[in-house]
Amino acid sequence: MTTTAIPASYDLVLLATATLHFREDAYRLQLRREGEEEWREVTLLRLFPLSEPLQWISVRNDKGEEIGIVQELHGLPPESLTCLRRYLRRYYLVPVITHIYSTTSRFDLCEWEVETNRGRMHFIMRNPHESIKQLLPGMFTLTDMEGTRYDVPDIASLDPESRLLLEARI
Repeated sequence: MTTTAIPASYDLVLLATATLHFREDAYRLQLRREGEEEWREVTLLRLFPLSEPLQWISVRNDKGEEIGIVQELHGLPPESLTCLRRYLRRYYLVPVITHIYSTTSRFDLCEWEVETNRGRMHFIMRNPHESIKQLLPGMFTLTDMEGTRYDVPDIASLDPESRLLLEARI
C-alpha cells in the first residue's frame, strides 16, 4: 500500500496586483505576471464568497493548482479589473428565487416550481432538510439534484404564500 504524505501547512502566496494582467480569450481567463510566464487558462475562486466577494480571490492554473491569492482588487489595471469582475460574475451566477409557485414531495424527492430573476424554473431536490441551507439569518440557498444552487437572499422579501412553502421545507 502506497501512502502520500500530506504537507502540514502550505505557503500563502499573495499576488501583487500591480504585476498581474488578466485578459479574456474566447471566455477563457488568462493571466500574465510581469517578468514571468503566461498561463493560458486560469480560474478564480472566492475564498469568502459571502462576506468578502471582491477580496481574497484564489488564482489557479489549468490543473487546479493554486498560483496565489489576490488579497484585494485595488491596484489592478482597469482592463484586468473589468475581466476579473466579468469572470466572477459569470462563474458565480446563481438564480435568485423571487416567487415559489409550488412544491411537491414524492418519497425523498421534492419538486419545485419557482420564479427567479432569470425566469420560471422547475427543479428536483433530494431531501430538502439537507439541500436547503441557511447561510445568514433570513438568507437561504437551495441546491437541486444536479448541484445547481438557487438563492433566497431575504425570506422576508418573498410574498406570504412563497414564504410558507419555503418554511414548510426547512
